Amino acid sequence: MKNIYLETIKSVKKITKKLYLTEKLNFNHTFEITSLLLFCIFFGSKTSSEFNKNDINNNQVLMDYFIRDIDHSLRLSGIGDMSIGKYVKTYVKRFYFRVSELENFFSNKEDFDNNKFEEYLNKYNIVFNNSEINHNDNLINDLKNLIKRSQNLKKNQNLYKNLFN
Repeated sequence: MKNIYLETIKSVKKITKKLYLTEKLNFNHTFEITSLLLFCIFFGSKTSSEFNKNDINNNQVLMDYFIRDIDHSLRLSGIGDMSIGKYVKTYVKRFYFRVSELENFFSNKEDFDNNKFEEYLNKYNIVFNNSEINHNDNLINDLKNLIKRSQNLKKNQNLYKNLFN
């Protein structure tokens, strides 16, 4: 699971380089992208026909890495030990709120509304706003592919291969 989390972080870096060419990158940008990618993995494994207790454990391990990463990043930004727990808790709550929003988009594949999803991307500043070409459709397709690949997480060693390029 550690390798999957590290690949997730590499993909986050790849995406943020494209998304935020003209802006100064901050913790909230990377948090939103990481949340989106982890959601895809969790949602994909949950919707797998072979979903089992081991998948729940794997998802929990990924979530544990994410929480440790949030903690570490906040410490690096200068937040003191006395209040770090409060900030981590806030970000974990944000993550679970995002999950509930994202499930609405991805639960019904036939009714996926690209426009509403783009509103979601705008709301949390996850958009390709630095290009004349609409890369948001590519992002949406890559997210859908990540969900499909996550349905076979045990068998899929190349979860992020050729995604988010």
